Amino acid sequence: MWEVRPVLDNRFEGTDPEGVVSSRYKDLGEQQAKSEYAAAVDNGWEYDADAMQQHIKELRTLYEEKSTKLIRLAGDLTDVEALGNEEVSLSYIGDINSSGTAYNRLLESSMAFLESYIETLKKVDKAYQEEDAEAKEQLRSVDI
Repeated sequence: MWEVRPVLDNRFEGTDPEGVVSSRYKDLGEQQAKSEYAAAVDNGWEYDADAMQQHIKELRTLYEEKSTKLIRLAGDLTDVEALGNEEVSLSYIGDINSSGTAYNRLLESSMAFLESYIETLKKVDKAYQEEDAEAKEQLRSVDI
């Protein structure tokens, strides 16, 4: 007898059994942005406000364009109905819908990663801008 079996179990990294994105992928996005920033600074990179703003803008655009499209497509992967009511069709559709659920979880995790990455870059940018403004203010208050 055929049975509908889940493709995923509760060990899917990044989500809990209900498919909610855990903080793990958000943490990974933040860590990745921080480590790339540290590596760049260690290799002589100098902050460029315009370049940073452009990079953040490009990532945000990519995130918004791709997430909208992929979310729309992902929804279609979990709502497939069997053509027949026999065991083979039902089992096959169960596998297809489970696969769609796995894709949705991966998509959610990837989006959480990128969102966190972008937010961390914004924090880096803000810190540089505040530091720059503070330095300018200190220069204004120095008697020459």
